[in-house]
Amino acid sequence: MTAQAFLDSVKDRHQDVERLLAAQAWLREQADAQQDTPTGRACRDAMLARAADMEPAVRRAYREQELQTKRVQRVIARLPDKDERSVLILRHITMMPPWKAAEAMHYSERHLYRIYRRALMHLEALLNGWE
Repeated sequence: MTAQAFLDSVKDRHQDVERLLAAQAWLREQADAQQDTPTGRACRDAMLARAADMEPAVRRAYREQELQTKRVQRVIARLPDKDERSVLILRHITMMPPWKAAEAMHYSERHLYRIYRRALMHLEALLNGWE
């Protein structure tokens, strides 16, 4: 796995949670929109039951997101340079856009990209055991 893919795994887990929550919300909205007829009530009950059945998957996705975030944070913490650690945390853990991360670190975007590329190179070495 590349350093970029490793970092992106946090975003991937976050998106998994968001997709499940959106599906649950959609089912609940559709259930609320059902007419108060026997068929409508049956549809509403089925949709609400399906939304409730998704709860274990949502909890599992949250746990996976949390675990992956902690894994990534532990590896980032092993980087020796504070700026490299900061840029990776801002970009991949807090999911801050590059321009905002640059602003937060008081650097230009161009300089932030330089730090980011260097951080990826060092992270790649850590992941491959080349310390």
